Amino acid sequence: MSRFNFTTANIPSLTGKVALVTGGNSGIGEVAVQELARAGAKVYVSGRSQQRVAAAIARVKLIVPDASLESLIVDFSLISDSIAGARKFLNFEDRLDILVANAGIASVPASLTAEGWEIMFATNHLGHFAFVTTLLPLLKQTSQNSNVRVVITSSALYLRSGAIDYEDLRTAESGLHGNVAVIKSIMKRYSRSKLANVQFAVGLSEKIKDYKNIFVNVVHPGVVSTNITNNPSDLGWAIKKIVFLVQAVAALSAADGSKTILFAATDERIVKQNIKGKLINPSSNYFSVKDVVVVDPNEEGSNQEHIDKLWATSEEAVKQIEQS
Repeated sequence: MSRFNFTTANIPSLTGKVALVTGGNSGIGEVAVQELARAGAKVYVSGRSQQRVAAAIARVKLIVPDASLESLIVDFSLISDSIAGARKFLNFEDRLDILVANAGIASVPASLTAEGWEIMFATNHLGHFAFVTTLLPLLKQTSQNSNVRVVITSSALYLRSGAIDYEDLRTAESGLHGNVAVIKSIMKRYSRSKLANVQFAVGLSEKIKDYKNIFVNVVHPGVVSTNITNNPSDLGWAIKKIVFLVQAVAALSAADGSKTILFAATDERIVKQNIKGKLINPSSNYFSVKDVVVVDPNEEGSNQEHIDKLWATSEEAVKQIEQS
């Protein structure tokens, strides 16, 4: 375990660099966009809604008037749209220095996407797998003359997930009655998707280990007061009240929650100490950020057999969409 003091004052000049932040239209993603732009990077703000992305860009420019910002509209719940969004970016830019895979959903009702995958796993993992791997040739190209960072946002709740049941990813739970059953379902599906984030990061870091200038890491931002838990009314008033109380009483601000992302994306100590395939946590996993702490993922997060299974499943899912 390594501990580092980190504030936005540690961010070096990013002039000439290109960054892309998924889920950059709100919360910790928006703060990351703001600070990357403040340091001089050209930043692409990715989200599902053109209106919300435009509003986020306007907010950032109020704080950083000379920010160089562009929009990239992608629905990460769909592999097809994730691939299309990445290809669109490839038409815009000839380099990508910083890629933050941060978009995600949390307490949503159980359902399948139009492509037939459980919605949290699809949005939080499969869409980003398709997006990142489509951009990988550009990341490799950029690394020939520059250090490249890939940051994948996970959660400490990945620790609550056992090995991924791949049969369960193609079925929607039904017949859930009562708030306890719904909460258990949400926790199971969310923690599973966050484990996939960790395994993806560890696997990606290993697969591109010959590219010495690419630094892939996964981060836990802490419990953050953001809109990731904003959901349809059918979640029930009790669940919404619990989420609201936790966020109101104990959650981090988006600025504090973005620290692990910004450390992984910008801090020069990542390169100096060759930090790759690691999990970066706030110093106190919940409710406060004094420093950031770099650790190895747990046994399940780094289980090579299970990482290989995730990659094979994800690659096949992408292949099926590309051939359809």
